[in-house]
Amino acid sequence: MPGNDYSAAKPSNPHAPLRGLASSTDTADHTVIAAPGAGLALMITTLVIYNAHATTGTGVLLKSGTTTIWGPIPAPGGKGGCVIRMDPPLPCNANQVFAFACEDSVTTVTVSALGYRANG
Repeated sequence: MPGNDYSAAKPSNPHAPLRGLASSTDTADHTVIAAPGAGLALMITTLVIYNAHATTGTGVLLKSGTTTIWGPIPAPGGKGGCVIRMDPPLPCNANQVFAFACEDSVTTVTVSALGYRANG
């Protein structure tokens, strides 16, 4: 189309929706969404937690960096899980990753998150 220049990259919207996914088979911290950058904080709006282990349940700890900000959230064995809509959003500390850790080692726990960046 005349007059449109698509060759120049436009700056990304720092407040655009974000999504992330991470899996765990241990009790270490796992990053779901990377740190947003200086002056910004992550705001988590939706979580999906799924435990693929056939019998063993665990608790899921939600973290801002290495600090637990919520949990434990039960993730029952037998392929259990939950969907959580956060209203208001769950805030992370400024320029910190959103991560999770399991209280027990299991086959695989997966955490998906939706959110956005906000001024931190």
